[in-house]
Amino acid sequence: MIKKQNIADMMDLLVSAYGDKAFPSEPQKMAKVVNLWAVMFADDDPKEELIAVKDCIATLQFPPKIADIKTRM
Repeated sequence: MIKKQNIADMMDLLVSAYGDKAFPSEPQKMAKVVNLWAVMFADDDPKEELIAVKDCIATLQFPPKIADIKTRM
């Protein structure tokens, strides 16, 4: 089960790889994105999620969407 800390770690990786274009910079919008991602990945294994995120970073030119990560999981 993924926790919000796992989501935050995943988002940190994506921001490091894709810069500010990965997620909104406004705190209210970012909070909504975090909540959405937490819901969408709630039942997933954090290790699988991390592998999928790394694969996205290695293969995608633009920041991945939830569906990109889920497909790789």
